Amino acid sequence: MVKARALARRTFLFSFAALAISACSETPAPTPAVPGPIADSEPTHPAAPTSIDATVALLLPYGSSDETDLLLATSLENGARMASEDLDNVYLDVKVYNTLGTAEGAAAAAQLAVSEGVDILLGPVRSYETRAAAPVAAEAGLSLISFSNNTGIAGGNVFLLGHTYENAAERLLRYAVSQGRISVFIVYPETDSGNAGRIAVERTLGPSGAILAGRGSYELTREGVVEAASTIANSISTTQAEIVIFTDDAAGGLPLITELLPESGVDLETVKFAGLSRWDLPQSQLRLNGLQGGWFTLPDPDLFSSFRFRYRYAYGEDPHWISSLAYDGIAAIGALRADGNPNPFHSFRLTSPQGFTGTNGVFRFKIDGTVERGLAVAEIRDYQVEIVSEAPRTFEFTGF
Repeated sequence: MVKARALARRTFLFSFAALAISACSETPAPTPAVPGPIADSEPTHPAAPTSIDATVALLLPYGSSDETDLLLATSLENGARMASEDLDNVYLDVKVYNTLGTAEGAAAAAQLAVSEGVDILLGPVRSYETRAAAPVAAEAGLSLISFSNNTGIAGGNVFLLGHTYENAAERLLRYAVSQGRISVFIVYPETDSGNAGRIAVERTLGPSGAILAGRGSYELTREGVVEAASTIANSISTTQAEIVIFTDDAAGGLPLITELLPESGVDLETVKFAGLSRWDLPQSQLRLNGLQGGWFTLPDPDLFSSFRFRYRYAYGEDPHWISSLAYDGIAAIGALRADGNPNPFHSFRLTSPQGFTGTNGVFRFKIDGTVERGLAVAEIRDYQVEIVSEAPRTFEFTGF
C-alpha cells in the first residue's frame, strides 16, 4: 500500500466535523486521546502492541479507473489511521483492501479479507460495491459498516455511516414545526436521488407534526428548471405553504430553482426555503440570493473543526468530508472491542441505543441498519452560516 502521506498532496474541496469518539454504552468504553496536533502521519503508539485486539478490513476504491477515487480512498485511509492511533488500550490491525471502485472488485476484496480472518468490514464507499461485498461478509457471519448513505441497502449484516436524507428531513421538519412552520411544500428534480429525498421528507411528515401542502418537480436540465419554475411558484402560493424543502444540491438545479422561484412570485418574507443538502458546500453557494435566510442541516461544526485542524496538521491539506466517517467507524469499532464483550461486533452490540459520539456528532445504528445522527440547523444570513439550533450531544433529549 502506498504511504498515505505520499498520496495526500492535493487540497480537497469539502470539510466537515471531528473530534475523538467513544461508545455511549452502559459499560464504560475507552475514549481516544484528547485531540491535539499530530506531529507525524506514522502511528503514534508508544510501543509495539503485544497482541492484536481485532482486525478490521478497510475496503477502499484504490485501483479505480476514476482518478478522483484515489483522492477519496486516501482521505478515508488517513481518517481511519488517525482513529486507530487515537485509541487507548486497544490495538486494531486496520488492513486496506482495494475494491477498484467496482462491484466485482468489492466482492473480491471482501472475499480476500474474510479468507485472511478479519473480524469486521468497514466500507466500501458506494451502494453497488456494498451490495456485492455484503453477501460475502454475511456468509462468514461478519458485520459490514458501509460509508454509503443509500438506505435501500441497509439491513441484515449491513450498517450505514453515510449521512441520509431521512436524518436531514427529520431534523429540518422538527425544527420548522417548533418555529410554527407546519405546511410543507417539496421541490425535487425528476431523478432517483430527487425522488429519494422527496420520499424521505414525506415519511417524516407525520412524526414531526408537519403536513404536506404540495409537491413540485422539474426535469434536471436548465430548460426543465426554467420551464417548471412558474408552475411551482404558483402552487406554493396557492397552497399557502410555510416552508419549501428542496431535495436538490449545488451540482444539480438548486442554484437556479431557488433564484427563479422568488422571481416568479414566491415571497421569501412569508415562505422559508430549506434543503436536504449542505448549502455551505461549496462555499460559493453562500453568495446565492435565493438561499439567503434558508435553513439546512450539518454535523456539529465544533467537533469537525478539531478533526480538520489535526488532519491538516498531519497531511498538509483539508480532508474530504467523508474521511470523518472513516474515523468514526474505526473509533466506534475500537470502543466496542474495548468493553470486553466476547462478541463485540454482533448487531445487538452495534445497535446499542446509547450510540456513539464521533467526529460528526452523536450517532447510532438502528435495527434496520440505517444511521440516526444528531444534526445542527443552520441559516444563511448575510452570506454567512449561522447556527440557529445546536446539534445535540446525546440521544437523551426530547423529539429526536
